[in-house]
Order: sequence, then structure tokens, then C-alpha cells
Amino acid sequence: MSGYSSEGVLVNWDEERDMALLERYKVWILDRKETLRCATPFDLWMLQYAYDNVGLQYGHEYLSVPECRGFDCKLKEGWVYNGTLFTTPEERETRRAKFEERIAPWIEDFGREYGKGVEEVMAMYEKAKAVDVEGCEDWELSDAFEDWVRLYRRAGNLHMVWLNAYCKIYEMFEEMCKELVGIDRNDRLFNDLMAGFNHKILQTDREMFNLGARAKAEGLEPVFRATPDDEELLQKLEETEAGRTWLKGLNDFLQEYGWRTIENWDASRPTWIEKPSQILASIRRFMTVPVFALDEAHPRLVEARNKAENEVVSRVPTEKRDEFSKLMKAAQWSSVVDEEHPFYAENYGNALARRVTKEIGKRFVAQSIIDDPQDVYYLLPEEIGVRILGRFPAHDLVAKRKAEHVRFRKAEPELFIGDITKLGEVIASSPMLRSTQQPHPRVRPELKADLYGTVSTPGVVEGLVNVLMSEEDFDKFEPGSILVTIETSSVWTPLFNIAKAVVTDVGGILSHSAILGREYGLPVISGCVEGTKKLKTGMRVRVDGDVGVVYILDSPEA
Repeated sequence: MSGYSSEGVLVNWDEERDMALLERYKVWILDRKETLRCATPFDLWMLQYAYDNVGLQYGHEYLSVPECRGFDCKLKEGWVYNGTLFTTPEERETRRAKFEERIAPWIEDFGREYGKGVEEVMAMYEKAKAVDVEGCEDWELSDAFEDWVRLYRRAGNLHMVWLNAYCKIYEMFEEMCKELVGIDRNDRLFNDLMAGFNHKILQTDREMFNLGARAKAEGLEPVFRATPDDEELLQKLEETEAGRTWLKGLNDFLQEYGWRTIENWDASRPTWIEKPSQILASIRRFMTVPVFALDEAHPRLVEARNKAENEVVSRVPTEKRDEFSKLMKAAQWSSVVDEEHPFYAENYGNALARRVTKEIGKRFVAQSIIDDPQDVYYLLPEEIGVRILGRFPAHDLVAKRKAEHVRFRKAEPELFIGDITKLGEVIASSPMLRSTQQPHPRVRPELKADLYGTVSTPGVVEGLVNVLMSEEDFDKFEPGSILVTIETSSVWTPLFNIAKAVVTDVGGILSHSAILGREYGLPVISGCVEGTKKLKTGMRVRVDGDVGVVYILDSPEA
């Protein structure tokens, strides 16, 4: 086996078995961006088992996606690789009929179907939040942990249903646009159709901006400036009436938006609720700008969208307009759900994982099961569950896992395993791979560009590059520069308010950076593959979102 020592479920790579599966899967694809988000083996379990091995298959099967049943997910030297579960030609005909039946309610009213899932998971979350994890007995803590596992699995299942539904409908709408209007996803008119929407992640940022504005209005800006240590700042704010009033507003914000950790798979680090000081850096950044950029862009985007809707519908044959309009409205939900689903799935799920596992870690130390509360995140849920009441030691297993984790993170993994010429066929099998993840740059030699993207949002700007490799580098970002990174997630959103443009290695038309770029009116080039390698901090570049390329104008090394 090539992976972590395991008593529980981590599906490790087996060279003989998994290379033999290439005849079926064609190529194993490294999921680099998601692996890097996982700080510990517990986080990898959340990604690999609850989402990839279970959730993705559930989503594809629930909608009966014709070409693909989901993905088989393996850990090779601690890195996640996905293999596509192709369907046979015979299966596809049967599945196609089922798919048309199952996607129909989503086309009819996407918001209604999505709302059902949101209501279901929020009811589960409220029940979990009501448990007094610190005051309960061990048997009750065991029940609470098992309830979280079931909750997280259900959230993962719904997440993948949402994802497959909006990706598939988006593609169906694009095909209809090509046929009836003569435009595709790279057309400015198509981009206008998909912008000007609101959702929970943007609301989160707007409320952080408002908190910054309120701090300035209440005369607290000098305290923020004079106190760079965020924990110390919280203490200082408690010393004045204005500070305490502001902190009450912060607490209200956290109750609504603070159920999240830093990254998508990150139960090993404190939530915003647990450690409010960690969001003060974002609030400080918002305090440096006079307006919330999104609010300036939003009216223009809505106006452009309304104009685009009228124009494209007018070009559709009369007998097709009702069908076209209905599919358009459903496809527009992709801009909301792609951004918002982490709020209702990963963020809440991770925060509640943190809530219960933090208490388990404390008790495991007291019972001499582990040496440090953080060691609980080097165990898997199956291994944790049997120890809450069984109380047998995990020191040796934790030590092995820690050593393995350090070694694996130092390795440079292969991007693909198998026949790379089959990559196009693999990407074509899943609406999720096509639209959100796997980059496939549109290279046009006649443009003579230095970097080509998979997808872009309109606009042309010139500026200095600022390369950031993780959220830990946020303080290095210079407002007004061009953000270059591997990929972005909801935690990166505040930087869009102060960036001039964004360039990412990873991402498709429905990636976080592409959708957010449209909402902020920023040029974004997603899916460049080599952006972080070719572009260096301090370079001057031109980002041309109209054609999806980047030109290097000059370099500080030249």
C-alpha cells in the first residue's frame, strides 16, 4: 500500500490493483488543490471519503448523469487522485432517459429544489449546535460525533447533487445559446447573462466591510492602527463603550456567518466563532478602501444582465422562447450556488466537526489516549469513534501518521498517472470536471501571449503581479496589484475587493475566481496551469480578459 497507516477508511493506493484499473479509468488525475487544503489526515478523510468517494458518486447517481457514475478516489503518497467511473454505451441510453426526468424539476424551478436541500441541512446543523459538547457525558459525546458523521455525509451528498445539477444545466443552456443565438461561454453577452447576483459569501464580505465602516464611524480606527496584534486588539476594544458596542456587532455577525474554518477541509484549526481575531485581518483590509467594490459594480451588472436577457431572448425563435427563458433562469443559479454551497456544506460541516472533535481531543489527552489535543486530527472518524468509550491508546498510530504526513507533503506528486492522451475523454465524462476544476487552456498562437487561460471574465488592465501561494500570505498582498495564485476559494474573496485582476492556475467557467470576477467586474484568467510558475511578484503584466491571455510587459529580474 502507498499511503497512510490505517485502522479506518483511507483508500490508499495499491500499485498492482490501481494500475490495472487504468484500462477502465484511462488516467488518474491529481487533485492538487483540494489535497493542499487538507491540513491533516482527518481533513483528508473529509475530502476523500465523505465527499469524493461517497458524495460525488451520490450526485452523479442521483441525477443519473449519462456518461459517468462519479469518481474512484485514492491516496497515493498522501495525495488525492481521482479516476472516472465511466458508464457503458448501453447504460448511457437508459441513464439519459432517467437524467431528463430527474433534471426536469431543477430546470422548472432551481431555487425551489436547492432550497429544499438548504432547509434540510440547516435543520441538522441547528440540532448539532444545540448539543452541549463540553457538558455532556462520554456516551453523549459519542452520539454527537456519530451524528456529525451522518450530517457531514448528507451535506456532501446534497452538495454534489447541487453541483452536478447546475453544471449540467449551464452546459445545456450554452448548447442552446450556440444553436439559437450564436454565442457561447466566451462571449461577452453570455458573461453578462451570468453576473449581478447575490449570495451568502458576498453577504459575508459585505458585512465585514460594514463592520470596518462602523469601526471608523465610531472612532475606533486609531485603535486598529495602533494594535497590529489581533488578540490584543480584541482586549483593547473591550475597554471602551464604543469598542464593546462594536464587538457586539461582531458577535452578531459571527452567529450568522462565523460557522466556518479557514479552508474547505480544515477541522483541525479554529473556527471564526471559536477565534474571532482571525477575521480582523479581512476587516482591516476592507477599512483601507472607501467603498465596497461589489456594491459599486452590482447595479451596472444587473443593468447589463437585463439588457443581455432582452437581447438574447429577442434573437430566439418565438416558439422556443419559453423553453429558452426557463433554461436561462435555471442556468443563472450556477452563479449563486457555485459560490454559496460552501457556506451550507463545507463551512458549516467543518465548523461542527471542529466543535465536537476539539472536545474529544481534550478528553483523549485527559484519558492518556493521545498526548496533545491536536493529535485527534491524525486519527480517522472510525478510529476516534471506537476510542470515545473504548479509551485505548493511539500514541503509536498518531506518531506514524505525523511522520507520514510530513514526508508526503514534501513530495512532488505526478500530475497524471496513465495515458495523458485520454485526459480529454476523462474531462468530457463529467459536468463537474468540465466546468469547475480541470484546466484546459485555450491556446491561440496568433495572440503571441505569455499565458493562456481556460476561461476569462471581460476587461483589460495592466499592473504589478503579486503571487500568493496560500491564505497565510494575505498580508503580503498590495492593494491595486494583480493577484496570481493556484486557485481561490471563499476565504480569498476579500482580496477581490482590492485586486486589479486575478490569474489562477486552476479553474473552469464555474470556478470561484471566474464567478467572483464577474460579480466584482474584474478581469480574471482562470485555468492557466503555469501562472504561478511563469509570473513572479513585481512583474508588470497586461491581463486581457476579453481574449483570456496574459502578457508579460517587464520583469524586475530583467
